[in-house]
Amino acid sequence: VEDVQAVVQWANAHRVALVPSGGRTGLSGGAVAANGELVLSLERMNQAIDFNAVDRTLTVQAGMPLEAVHNAAREQGLVYPVDFASRGSCAIGGTIATNAGGIRVIRYGNTRSWIAGLTLVTATGEGLQLNRGLVKNSSGYDLRQLVIGAEGTLGIVVQAQLWLTDAPPES
Repeated sequence: VEDVQAVVQWANAHRVALVPSGGRTGLSGGAVAANGELVLSLERMNQAIDFNAVDRTLTVQAGMPLEAVHNAAREQGLVYPVDFASRGSCAIGGTIATNAGGIRVIRYGNTRSWIAGLTLVTATGEGLQLNRGLVKNSSGYDLRQLVIGAEGTLGIVVQAQLWLTDAPPES
């Protein structure tokens, strides 16, 4: 997180535009550096950080592939229900940035429904903790909901707390 903050601060000071990049699976061209922007890869930010059994949340870095998130949830006897055909290469940060739906969207909803909290690096390099995994938060605006689906325009997601659920019954 500190490295991302340092890069963002440098880019801000030198007026260099950044394009955050994860798994490079997006089809809309949102992560293309077409005008000389600096591509900031989050690929090495690919670890699970914490599991909270009481809240059933998994905290992960933004570059973690979706398939690795599924595996980490399965190790806890739970599932992260958002899924895509590109699960082996798409990064969780990209799914958050696009509020992706995937192949289970009808049953489980979009990515937004499964984000308990976010850590965001703003354009000035400041780190923000959004919602901190709270189920009910009446302390003001829920900025986490603004960031989800904003495609990196409000900041770079560097960590996420994901809600997990029980596996569906065998069919």
